[in-house]
Amino acid sequence: MDEGHAAARRSLVLNAAVFTPLFVLALAGVALALLTGAWVLLVIAAFVAFLFGYQGIQSLRDLGAEPVTLTGQVARRWSRADFIVFRQGYYIMVQRQVFRIPAEEYLDLDPGDVVEVTYFPHTNTVVRLTRKPPEAGT
Repeated sequence: MDEGHAAARRSLVLNAAVFTPLFVLALAGVALALLTGAWVLLVIAAFVAFLFGYQGIQSLRDLGAEPVTLTGQVARRWSRADFIVFRQGYYIMVQRQVFRIPAEEYLDLDPGDVVEVTYFPHTNTVVRLTRKPPEAGT
């Protein structure tokens, strides 16, 4: 297992370890709201449970999945401040798939570059990103 694959799996394990217990706590909040008849709390807890559950379950699914590879042009690249973790995130879009990538790789890419992305299919966690040479005649 190369370093990129190991780092991606560590990220998946960390996400599963964080979001799965939060999902269980949110489900407990849903059960409590159902028992007490607190309908506003029920709606809020159900929404939070959905968000945590989705992220946790997708991470768990990827732990059992093999990475897939996608080759295509970078249609778009952008960066934005991630609200939850208060740090800058760097993103690219390849064939309508969005991937979060490290800043070093982001700075080396431009829209129109052809890349090969190896990633886990449920969370789009990038294992490896390789820039391909332009095809002859383009």
